[in-house]
Amino acid sequence: MKFSDLLRSSHIRLDLPPADKFQTISSLAQCLQGGDAIIDFDTLLQEILDREQLNTTGIGQCVAIPHARTEAVSDFAVAIGVCREGLDFGSLDHQPVRLIILLGIPAGKVKEYLKFLAELSKMLQQPGFVDAVIACKNPDTLVALFSKI
Repeated sequence: MKFSDLLRSSHIRLDLPPADKFQTISSLAQCLQGGDAIIDFDTLLQEILDREQLNTTGIGQCVAIPHARTEAVSDFAVAIGVCREGLDFGSLDHQPVRLIILLGIPAGKVKEYLKFLAELSKMLQQPGFVDAVIACKNPDTLVALFSKI
């Protein structure tokens, strides 16, 4: 399974307003509600928010990856959000976050999860890739960009 295979235009928000990180996560997660992979949306959202309270998912380079490994999803669920103004996520590099990749991961798929994160990490490390994602004008362009890598 490739990361780009999980992307849906309807799960992308390119206009997230600057807000509290928990409000932003909740807002972005809404686009997953009712999706095929979602068993229990409320539990998924709460587990992602609980995970964020434990430690920031702002990994640096203006990227955050809020996530939860949970029984609330039957398959990988992905939502991507862009906040061009940036928001305070308490990131490791103390820089504002502009790209948020929200993940719901089935609890029993640890091996697949690690491969998935490795693929995502490689994409995010490509020179200029994050800036290109943030500059996307529509969801279809963003999906195509992830598909090329």
